Amino acid sequence: MKIDFEKEIKSVLDIVNSGIEKETEIVQTSEILETFLKAISEKTLDKIPADRIASANIKLSILNTNIGLKASEAVFQANMSYGFKKFEYASEWKPTKERISKAFGKATNDDVDSEIIKNQWETTKKEMELKLNADKLVALNKGIEGVMIALGYKLNSLRSEQINANRQK
Repeated sequence: MKIDFEKEIKSVLDIVNSGIEKETEIVQTSEILETFLKAISEKTLDKIPADRIASANIKLSILNTNIGLKASEAVFQANMSYGFKKFEYASEWKPTKERISKAFGKATNDDVDSEIIKNQWETTKKEMELKLNADKLVALNKGIEGVMIALGYKLNSLRSEQINANRQK
């Protein structure tokens, strides 16, 4: 199975550069990936020693675990924001209906919904921002896993070459 290592790295770096908050783990991951991307573009990937690739893979694994934890926290925040918005909606429904009825004589459910949704716009924007950040972290987490698999294949290839070279001696 052939893995396009360059494509894997570029897709992860696209996520990193998509406006995600640059926390330490993300910056370190980006630096490691940029090193490999440069080696691919300069056709020097085969000159990187196996122990350096293994070390990078271990570092990516640790960083990816931390990013996964941050992704979980971000998903939780987005879900809490959604829950808060629902609670806020329920709390505002009756007072909003009474206010509209008092002003216009009668309030339909659509009138009440429309008024509450207008008032919740800032909360909705914050919820969407939190959801987008969570989605980016989850995508980054999965993308790094793909790069780690590609690095694993590269390591296996190097080991096979070394075994074959030793047999030929």
